[in-house]
Formats: sequence, C-alpha cells, structure tokens
Amino acid sequence: DLIKQKEDQIKQQGDQIKQQGDQIKLQGDQIKQQGDLIKQQTDLIKQQGDQIKQQADWIKQQRRQTKQIKQQGYQIKQQGDQIKQLVKEQEYFFLDPPVYVIMNGFKKRRNKDDTWYSLPFYSHHGGYKMCLRVDANGTDNGKGTHVSVFVYLMRGNFDDH
Repeated sequence: DLIKQKEDQIKQQGDQIKQQGDQIKLQGDQIKQQGDLIKQQTDLIKQQGDQIKQQADWIKQQRRQTKQIKQQGYQIKQQGDQIKQLVKEQEYFFLDPPVYVIMNGFKKRRNKDDTWYSLPFYSHHGGYKMCLRVDANGTDNGKGTHVSVFVYLMRGNFDDH
C-alpha cells in the first residue's frame, strides 16, 4: 500500500510537472507571438523612418531649388534693370540737339534743400554723354538766393574705359 501511495504521489507530481511544462510552453508561444508582433512593429517604424527621411531629403531639394530660383530671379531683375538703363541711355542717344531736360518737383526739392540729377543725354550723335545737376537752393555764395546748375561729363558707351 505504501508503494502504491508513492506511485500515486509520483504520478501526481509528474502530472503537475507536465501541466507546468504545458503552461511554460504556452507562455513561450505567447512570448514568441509578442516577439513577432514587436518585430512587425519595429519593421513598420523603420519603414516610416525611411519615408520621413525621403520626405526630408525631398524638402531639402525643394529648398535648394527655391534658393536657386530666387537667385535666378534676382539676376534676371538685375539684368532687367541694366537693360532699362541702357534703353534710357539709348533714348537720349538718338535725340537731335537741342535736347530739353525736364526736371519735376522743384518746389519740393527747394524746401528740402535737395540736389538732383537729370537722366543722361548726349551732346550729339556719338558725342559727349552728360547730365545736369541742380541745387534748388544754390551753392556757396548763391546759397538761398540762386539756383545752381552744373553740367557733368560722363563716360559714354564710346569712351575708352
């Protein structure tokens, strides 16, 4: 009888160990499933990180292109300003003497004690390039009582540089 009790005890212990083994196996399967899920989430996060990096690279490229376009726009504006100046000079180049220079805003400039310059003009075709300087309140001894007008010779398109 004592042997039978020992056998039953050993059998119960064996059953308990088997149950514990089954539970450990089940827990191992759950841990494996959780590990697989974590790996999937990690892969997804890595993909999202790669997408974000691609988007950041694209934004950097767009910024570089925008900067280049702005620089080109600035250069085009400068070239346009240069062309406008050349056109103005050419307009005056083709005028036959006498040349009339109209300078507006005399009263305003006199009140400000201002000096201003006319647009350039040429003395004749292929001649001297000049402009007028006007001091509305005069200069030196004529300050406040006279208008001073000066003729400035300028370097023209046909002059040596």
